[in-house]
Amino acid sequence: MASESVPSHEKESRDLLRRCESAGLGFFVKAARAAGLETLLSEGGPFTLLVPADEAFFALPRGVMKQLLHVPEYLNNVLRNHVIPAKLTSEELCGLQQVRSITGRLIPVNSYRGILRLEGALLRDTNIAASNGIVHVLDAVLMIRADFTKNDQEEDL
Repeated sequence: MASESVPSHEKESRDLLRRCESAGLGFFVKAARAAGLETLLSEGGPFTLLVPADEAFFALPRGVMKQLLHVPEYLNNVLRNHVIPAKLTSEELCGLQQVRSITGRLIPVNSYRGILRLEGALLRDTNIAASNGIVHVLDAVLMIRADFTKNDQEEDL
């Protein structure tokens, strides 16, 4: 698992959203602001923020992406599923079987030979420290199965 090397004075002065910006996670930052999560992620915490890489959002079925972009409540709910109400390093996550998001959703944690997955999503970059928590970058968006309907899959064909 990779981790970002940042001078300690920068780690202390940047909140979760600013750390995401500096890590090149622009789609998540824009989506979090559109969903009304800026105050929570800038001033709340400590949190573990599981941030899908930009390409993870773009890999979603078109119908799901459309809903994320046009229904703020839906976007808010999906993004809140990526926020854990505690600061957990990748090492601490490895010792857990599941974590609970701020929505109450249980997210399974699997660790095998140094590879860490949350609900099947691979942690690509880990332990990006922020003043109010920690960021881990995922290769997929954590979605509720009901988010993928037959119509969404057909629309992608």
